[in-house]
Amino acid sequence: SAQTGHSDPASSVAQSSSTSNISESFPSAAGSTAASLSSTTTLVSELRSLCELLYEELRPRVLQETDLDKLVHLIEVLKMELLADEIPRRGLVGDAMSVSTYRCIADSQERLIYRAEVFLRDKIVAFVPLSTDLMYPEILSGEPVSSSAASAGVGDVSNPDVSSSASASSSAATVRRAGGGEGRGTDVLSSTMPGRRARASRGGHSATWYPPLEQTLHLLLLLYRCVDSEVFAGIAQEAVGACVQSVMLA
Repeated sequence: SAQTGHSDPASSVAQSSSTSNISESFPSAAGSTAASLSSTTTLVSELRSLCELLYEELRPRVLQETDLDKLVHLIEVLKMELLADEIPRRGLVGDAMSVSTYRCIADSQERLIYRAEVFLRDKIVAFVPLSTDLMYPEILSGEPVSSSAASAGVGDVSNPDVSSSASASSSAATVRRAGGGEGRGTDVLSSTMPGRRARASRGGHSATWYPPLEQTLHLLLLLYRCVDSEVFAGIAQEAVGACVQSVMLA
């Protein structure tokens, strides 16, 4: 019974050595984790710096762009392809790209809103219809507008006593301005119906629409998926109001 009360000295030494080795391994693991986190942070910082250089190169081009369709295409690519698809699958690279991508989208949206206001002012509010824009129901029926009808519209249509010679002179002057001189203008339709002929060549039901209506719907279609809902609602209200006013004044 006396022997069972005493522990084996060799066993105690081995147990103490094992405990010491385990305790020494913990600081080593903690140091390895800290080093790994530090290297990851450094890598992300370097990647963000590269993305920032790309953003600084792209930003002036965005702010100088005047084409609404190109701005819309850029925003759709950044939102649909990068943010929704590529960045989530790229890990650290995606995390580094996300900041610059969001900034580029914000710049593109700001430029798009500004160019939309310019488009609204120039194409809808300031629209002045030509006589050929008002030739309904011929436009709806798809009947070709004759040169004589276009010539008659150049003069004062509210006065039935306007002489045909005055109308012809006005038409000829219009042709000369469009064609650059005698013999180089093709016909009255070439100078008074370029927009209408272009829409007719594209076909579709929009070819018969009054131009401000077509421009309004085209603008709202471009903005719908590219700007915030509140911004879109404000621009849509302004555009529709301007379109209605233009139709009422026609």
